Amino acid sequence: MEYLKKIFKTISEIKEGSLPNDNISIGEQVIIRLVKDGNTIRTIRSEGHTWNITGLGQIREWLRTGVANRPNSMTTTGGGWSAATPIDPGISTLAVWLGTFPAAGAISGISDIRLNFGATTYATVPVILFTKPDGIQMDIRWESTISGV
Repeated sequence: MEYLKKIFKTISEIKEGSLPNDNISIGEQVIIRLVKDGNTIRTIRSEGHTWNITGLGQIREWLRTGVANRPNSMTTTGGGWSAATPIDPGISTLAVWLGTFPAAGAISGISDIRLNFGATTYATVPVILFTKPDGIQMDIRWESTISGV
């Protein structure tokens, strides 16, 4: 009898819409390394929850159809650009992209890092204002951690 009461209670909750919703949170972390002659001379870390509507739309399309345009580049304020190479960190709730900005040329006034598909930005992480000097390579590791809320 208790079993039937549980079933009827669940059915009534479904009809009333009172079952809990599934929620997903995506947290970002960027780790920026300025490198000279193979040695890290500065590391900058920043984080946030920063996917915009366009980026979330691509996640929705992947969930809905299994097809989406995945991020393929990183950009910075100040005009920096790098390909974004996805890597498999071996953790099912973590997506990672690596970007390398060449040593040649300075990039001034960097205040955010963007993850893009082509010219379309999916997510932006603000960073402490800094400059990548000429002669210094900049490596960026972008980590998106997916969790249920």
